[in-house]
Amino acid sequence: MFTVIGTLVGTYFGIKTSGDARETAERLSHASVEASARATDTAVRTVIGAQGGTQGQALMLVVSNLHNAWNLHQQEMVLGLLTDNAEVKIGPLPSGELRGLKDKDKVGEFVQTYMPGSQVDSRNYRIEGNGVTWESTVTWQLEQANDEVKRMGVEPMENKVVVDGTAVATFEGTRIRALSFTLSPATLSRMRKPNQPTEGGGGPGGGGDRTAETQ
Repeated sequence: MFTVIGTLVGTYFGIKTSGDARETAERLSHASVEASARATDTAVRTVIGAQGGTQGQALMLVVSNLHNAWNLHQQEMVLGLLTDNAEVKIGPLPSGELRGLKDKDKVGEFVQTYMPGSQVDSRNYRIEGNGVTWESTVTWQLEQANDEVKRMGVEPMENKVVVDGTAVATFEGTRIRALSFTLSPATLSRMRKPNQPTEGGGGPGGGGDRTAETQ
């Protein structure tokens, strides 16, 4: 069930033949994606072994596929794992605000903006009822980070933009209905406060008024 590399990585690199897929494959480090997929697969197997259950297996498979689809930079794969009315919340930002996104169209815009050039590494998975909780580190190489990533106001480390936090996915059946990402204290300490200007503009607090789209 959990041969993630064979299903996602293998499918993508072995079957996709469009120009877009080839271009994406050239930009990605195949070895890096495979290494991340193996790490995710190992973590998933560990959780299943410890917490077990058919429902838990199904939820963990979705989370595993979510991570690997993100690292393959496949927006359609990511969105296919969500319900049509999915909600995503990120924060709180230094201003205290939560950034909220409702419905798949808004979530798709977010994914399209922040997925390019990123790599997600996750750990410490816990199955809790109809949800899964885990810790994640999202990394962008500074030279690959777009303006929106830079406007988050996270101080780079070793030419990388690094964001840590705790993710919680709540399920409706076998699709994700709600996904939240709570920024870690370490990440918040490296973010510009609301009254500090961000490089290249973008408003205070790394995003200005866009931090509360569904408030």
